[in-house]
Amino acid sequence: AQIDTAQSRFGGASAQFDGRTDYLEIPDGADWNFGAGAFTIDMQVEFNSLLDYQTLWSHVTDKNNYARLLWSGSTGQLMFWVLNAGSLVINVTAAWAPSPSTWYHVALTRQGNDFRLFVNGAQIGKTVTDRQGDAIGDYTGNPQIGSLFYSTSQIWFFNVWIDEFSVSKGIARWSQDEFPNDNRFFTPPA
Repeated sequence: AQIDTAQSRFGGASAQFDGRTDYLEIPDGADWNFGAGAFTIDMQVEFNSLLDYQTLWSHVTDKNNYARLLWSGSTGQLMFWVLNAGSLVINVTAAWAPSPSTWYHVALTRQGNDFRLFVNGAQIGKTVTDRQGDAIGDYTGNPQIGSLFYSTSQIWFFNVWIDEFSVSKGIARWSQDEFPNDNRFFTPPA
């Protein structure tokens, strides 16, 4: 990945990922162990191309244990998958048709057992309730932005620009619990 000053949503620069070998890796630690708690992952993204299966974010132990947020060109969906011991325990999908060269604010939230996906301030797809209350594993690999990695395989790179990637552990941003005196959902900024 590299800094690109020709493309940005805010601040005059963004991270550019080439879709072939670029990704960012963050050291693993307790901050990445979401368990069954609330969290938010959000970022500003601009697609350079709409190749199939582009990973926005992943945290992996191996091919049977991981969490990943991705976009699939073949299905036209934004997806969040959690695989524990080889079983898909959380599967959040929503139809979405992004266009290249357009900035989008993409967000994933978990509040209680409810998962939601947002694009440009609006929830897309349905709220998915994990009736089992599955915990997201305490994966041992380093979290990655722009790639899915397990074993010796690096796959599904992201061909985009990313600006303002953030993770909030312990809070589902833009939810009713964040604003308890308000009876409507807060719309995240586009």
